[in-house]
Amino acid sequence: MKKISLVIELIDDLVMSAQAATAGGHGSLRHIPGASLLGVAAARLYNNKTLSAQELFDVFHSGRVQFGYGLPIFGGCRAAPVPLSFHHAKAESPTAADDKSQLNHKEIRNFAQLPAKLADNRQPKPLREGFITDSGQWLRPTTTYRMKTAIDPATRFASEGQLFGYEALSAGQRFGALLSADDEISQDLFNRIAAALAGEVRLGRSRSAEYGRVSISQCDGFEKFRQTAQSNAPVLETTIWAISDLALVDPDSGVPQLLPTAATLGLRGSDIQVDLRRTFIRTRGYAPYNAKRRAYELERHVISQGSVITLTSKSGFNANQLAMLAAGVGMHREAGLGELMVNAQLLASQQPQFAPISHLKETPKTAPRPELTADSQTFIHWLKRETGLGFAVEKAIRKAAEMLDEYKQIQETARLYLGLRKGEHVGPSASQWGTVYECARYAQAKSTLFAELRLKIKRNAEGWNEQYVDANKNALQTFHEWFHARLDAIAIANETDEYVCALTREFAKRAMDNAKRKDVHASEAQAGATK
Repeated sequence: MKKISLVIELIDDLVMSAQAATAGGHGSLRHIPGASLLGVAAARLYNNKTLSAQELFDVFHSGRVQFGYGLPIFGGCRAAPVPLSFHHAKAESPTAADDKSQLNHKEIRNFAQLPAKLADNRQPKPLREGFITDSGQWLRPTTTYRMKTAIDPATRFASEGQLFGYEALSAGQRFGALLSADDEISQDLFNRIAAALAGEVRLGRSRSAEYGRVSISQCDGFEKFRQTAQSNAPVLETTIWAISDLALVDPDSGVPQLLPTAATLGLRGSDIQVDLRRTFIRTRGYAPYNAKRRAYELERHVISQGSVITLTSKSGFNANQLAMLAAGVGMHREAGLGELMVNAQLLASQQPQFAPISHLKETPKTAPRPELTADSQTFIHWLKRETGLGFAVEKAIRKAAEMLDEYKQIQETARLYLGLRKGEHVGPSASQWGTVYECARYAQAKSTLFAELRLKIKRNAEGWNEQYVDANKNALQTFHEWFHARLDAIAIANETDEYVCALTREFAKRAMDNAKRKDVHASEAQAGATK
């Protein structure tokens, strides 16, 4: 089999719609489909009319040439979708403490290897999101979202009901794809296909606007994932990892199949079974768009990339069967579907054993970035705070929701103690929580934040000084004491500045919204009583 490695660098943002639906929010794929590369080659080779009808059929319609998915690149490695069998403890970070892009193998459990549970009976959560390298780098392509509207040519104003938005892969990212061909394809024809993919092209939707420009170039090759060592003993079980979507069909009827079997995978053998206890799959349906015909093709129902399938055989798998699986399975192979990884080392144990990063090829050197000025650093910090990037912020949002539930329970206790009606406002007002929010919004360090909060939140201020009965201490406590106790607990936990500021900001925002709702209900109740 012939192979060429391609690097796709995004010059502009790239819109790759995850589905054909026009209603609801727009979602983008996190990879570049092989069908997009096939379309580029087809547009160029069909138009220059240098290939015969038979050669065009062999390249684009026979499945003998495969245009692989464009997946994120780290160093010299083309990443693979995170296996759906990878789980970690809920509410715990799966990454290393000092590097949020590096997975911690001690926190990851591969449920494709029994027993499928976590230590201490902790609740598992599938990792699912993003892509992974053999060294454990966790890659999550960045996206942008822009709202747009159609303009009525007659009035030059926005058209009624024509507001829409695009989620897109951000410019500057790099993806790796494999161009493969069977031995029946001549080397000369294969070289012409590769040449048709070189240079600057446009992919995806809205190519006539500001989206879609990419640069495609060849590279020496990508680092391969490690595979389990082969022995002379029969291989009684095989684990296959879907690198791209799988379009499996029943070999007799041709009906799409979403539950894999030996027959749909192209394996012969009556004793080959799918171990469903150790199989993790997701499915999706989509209708690919054909730009030449300007219409959608028939909907495809596929097993999603990242799925893990475990096969067992009492007589064992021979080398020919393993090689056949590695070559790809299912339909639409020309568009990159059906790419598999067989018996990857990452899936061979309950805890994945990552390869050392040192064996990876170095990332090509680029021109050094100019040093950031103080104004630029302040602006970037503000952007991060506004957009809420990072795992620490996600963790803070979950913790803020828990704190709000606790705060609401304290409010109910305070109402009982103060003899207030159910739903009547008690505690700090919306403007007081707004002060906390503004302090946290612009804070860059938790020490600065704590000092400013202690300065602006007065112990005897109205709202903060209201009391409730603390059931744990069996004593009266004020809202001021409760809030500062939470801040002290966070300080003792030695959390990062990003997490502490985000937690304070998110909780204050929720408490402020909660107070506003109470104020509205109180006003309505007062108006009703007056009438």
